[in-house]
Amino acid sequence: MPHRTGTTSLRSLKVLVPFLLVCLAETTLFNLPFWESLFFPATQTVSVTTGTGISVQDGRYTIIGTADAVLRLQLPESSGMTIRNVLLDMAQPSESGHFTAGHTFTVIPSIKDEGHSTSAANTNAAHVSEGLVSTHYIRLHTAGKVKSLSLSFSDDEGASFALSSVRINARPPFHWTWSRFLCVLAAVYLVYVFWPTRSMYQWRLNLRENRQKTVLAVFLVVQALVLVLTTQLILPSHVFASTYLTAHGAFINDDNQYNHLADAILAGHAYLDLPVPDWLTTMTNPYDPPSRAAMTAKTGEPTYWDYAFFDGKYYSYFGVLPALLTFVPFKLMTRHDLRTDAAVALFAVAFLLASAFFLRRIFARYARNVSFGVYLASCLGFVTGCGVLVQTFLPKIYSLPILSALTFTLCGLALWLGARKRHGRMSKSSLMLGAFCIALTLGCRPQFVLTALFAFPIFAQEICERLFFSRRGLTNTLCAVLPFLLCGAAAMAYNHVRFGSFFDFGAQYNLTGFDMVRSERSLARLPWALWLYLFQPLNVTAVYPFLKQVDSASMYHGFLIMEPTYGGLFAFAPMALFVVCIPRFHCQLRRLLPLAALMAGYAFVVLTVDMRIGGVSSRYLSDFSWTILAVACVVVAVVLQEYEPGLEPNVAASSMRTVILYTFVILVLAGVAVSYWNLLSDGKFGELRTYNNTLYRLVESWFLPLA
Repeated sequence: MPHRTGTTSLRSLKVLVPFLLVCLAETTLFNLPFWESLFFPATQTVSVTTGTGISVQDGRYTIIGTADAVLRLQLPESSGMTIRNVLLDMAQPSESGHFTAGHTFTVIPSIKDEGHSTSAANTNAAHVSEGLVSTHYIRLHTAGKVKSLSLSFSDDEGASFALSSVRINARPPFHWTWSRFLCVLAAVYLVYVFWPTRSMYQWRLNLRENRQKTVLAVFLVVQALVLVLTTQLILPSHVFASTYLTAHGAFINDDNQYNHLADAILAGHAYLDLPVPDWLTTMTNPYDPPSRAAMTAKTGEPTYWDYAFFDGKYYSYFGVLPALLTFVPFKLMTRHDLRTDAAVALFAVAFLLASAFFLRRIFARYARNVSFGVYLASCLGFVTGCGVLVQTFLPKIYSLPILSALTFTLCGLALWLGARKRHGRMSKSSLMLGAFCIALTLGCRPQFVLTALFAFPIFAQEICERLFFSRRGLTNTLCAVLPFLLCGAAAMAYNHVRFGSFFDFGAQYNLTGFDMVRSERSLARLPWALWLYLFQPLNVTAVYPFLKQVDSASMYHGFLIMEPTYGGLFAFAPMALFVVCIPRFHCQLRRLLPLAALMAGYAFVVLTVDMRIGGVSSRYLSDFSWTILAVACVVVAVVLQEYEPGLEPNVAASSMRTVILYTFVILVLAGVAVSYWNLLSDGKFGELRTYNNTLYRLVESWFLPLA
């Protein structure tokens, strides 16, 4: 008993190790500017003079010109002095009583020291935010004594700041940054919880056990909260508050398209009740963006952006089902519009639950002896790798069809995977509900309906046993086919009402940045799309936020539509690399191979269709990445089982299993880290620097000890 008590106490203490390490890092590493300032020369206040690009009035400095916008420090010693930093003591901005970074100024120190005695040398730019005191201290690394020092401001005209004093060799205060501490603590505990030494990697997956149900429930709740919070990072309330003009007033951005569709449905028609300029209906080619912009400049009447236009009316070409499931009921119950970001959060949580359900079923079919730890790590990697963060970070209408289609597809496949019961009987309800879920994707994102073909490898044995496509299997066949006929008929009728064709979903009528009706769809773009979607490595830099978007798309001499891209699937979800193990373990994976082959074919077809119609967009990764990740998860589980220790100890097998497990977990965690960090990247649609500058600059200030 004492031994057990001692072991329990030791395990309890181990839980505190990450906490103590983060406390140590916050105290030492992250407060390095304070500790090193203890050895600085004495602090001195210096006066400044301004260049012609800065005016001063009542202690407020205003940039009036980009040339010579300089503060020149009047150093007290003409022979030079030792300078370790400069403090710009700016006044704190006040905005409704809440914390704000205020305006962020780009400051470039220019130094003449013993290493640059004839002319001043510029250093890298520093970002000084009014509301972040830690950024007011600009660390300088000089070559000997400084003879002159000036600070250039490369900001737009009109920017101003209140400056009470300028000091050199100032001592930054010791500051415990709670936001940084909590974020680092969460990241460290994420690694701690999922590290391969945890006991959950020894538990055989059995969700009937209370401990497994509890851990899974905690994981799902935490992950759901994170996804919901992600939808609020760019402060989307202002996005949906009103319309706004883009492209110099040529186009109307209205991000409440599903609310307009809900109004149309409740009014009993398919077109949207939005004003259409008379000139748009008479244009020879209304889908030509420059021509529309020219007519707007001429008439003063802008057109809606990313709305379908057909036969003189606006339509929504996005799938109607999300509107029917959320926006219409909400409007009926509250008489108010549902904000799109709330709907995105709802479907993101639904996708999370569907992913856990799907992975549980696919493991039960193809890797029954998988451990709970591998299952939980697979859930983490699968959810993040499917691009859900891309969908939630910019919570607009574009995310809803994809998230809803993913949710219904995963639920449908999970139901099919578990449709076979004991004694070889088929669950009619699972067959019908699974088919119904997949068929509903016709009302979300139609290409997902191709996953219905997965029924053939899933039910291959049952088809051979004549449980389908026979007199004995007539009921099973009808359960699997009838939902597609019903949903297909509804989708075709809706298409015909809108566009006069049963098979036209209307995407080509979109009023967007290129002519989708006449755009060329050369397959010569395919190699570049494959590279960008799958293999493009990360563009890592040494400057915050450290990940940069891909600059040059390709050498393709044509019109390749390309939204901001930061890396391919294997860069953001490196766990997908485990699919390369299939040839080596094809015997152990023979039951999975037919489904894996069809999933690969589906991914290729959907990638090709997306490339030809919409070009390259990180959002479209969610259309097909889940198939590759699902196969990778099963491959990992099967390979680990291959090296499972038997009755007799096998050191080589045990070592190989350890290597594989560590590799898998590290790749999962690396993918999660890169995916979340990429939310800070510049150039994204809805980039954090523009929409939530306070958060963006707050995170940037965490790295000041590196300056």
